[in-house]
Amino acid sequence: MTNGRRLIGDAQRVLVSSASVRECCVKIGLGRLDVDPAAVVAGIKGSGFDAPPISPRHALATFGLPELHKDPFDRTLIAQAVTEGLVLVTADRVPEAYSALVRRV
Repeated sequence: MTNGRRLIGDAQRVLVSSASVRECCVKIGLGRLDVDPAAVVAGIKGSGFDAPPISPRHALATFGLPELHKDPFDRTLIAQAVTEGLVLVTADRVPEAYSALVRRV
């Protein structure tokens, strides 16, 4: 079992950000991901995960993040994690320097 699967499996609650769903839709539109976007949402629900909305508070928190990189989706995910005190599990090259809450797997 990978470290990411272990972290998710051990969690009491797993959230999949609406930013991640949006990023999937962008990649589908660009032809870089071959999946039905409705299947992505159904898969989240079917896994028992929740998909919380991005709030204005989360959007505002992106403003205060250091400029370690520019990806708007990653910055939104980091802002949500930091604002809500959640662990962000990602395979992306998101700098862990943003917060101890970022776990690259």
